[in-house]
Amino acid sequence: MIKINLLQSVTDRPKGVALVEDKVASPMIQTLLLALTVFGMLVLGAGYEYVSSNAAHSAAQKELENQKRINQQMLAINKEHAELEKKAKDIQTRIDAIKSLRESQPKGQRGHNKGRIAERIRCNAFWPESRILRWTLQ
Repeated sequence: MIKINLLQSVTDRPKGVALVEDKVASPMIQTLLLALTVFGMLVLGAGYEYVSSNAAHSAAQKELENQKRINQQMLAINKEHAELEKKAKDIQTRIDAIKSLRESQPKGQRGHNKGRIAERIRCNAFWPESRILRWTLQ
């Protein structure tokens, strides 16, 4: 036999949020909605992590290239510095040798070459195109 509820009319039916609450009242639908919400949040979180880590990786790559360039410049500067130190050491060795030769000369010979040999050594010029140092005795 068919039962009809005459007390619940068409106008008394829930509308809007109340209708959604009635439809979501079932435990199966609540579980399904919770699973979909969790899955959606998981996808959003993974997408954000991918985008942010990709941006950080590209920034790190740029910084690495910059540091490699700076390293190459520093290696060139260190090489040039070592060459200049070697040249300075060679020049100082020559100066010390000349001074020791002068000191080993007898006093009488030193006065004989009075105009040509002085007490100091002076560098007159540095010619960068030929990389020759011209030294004269004063």
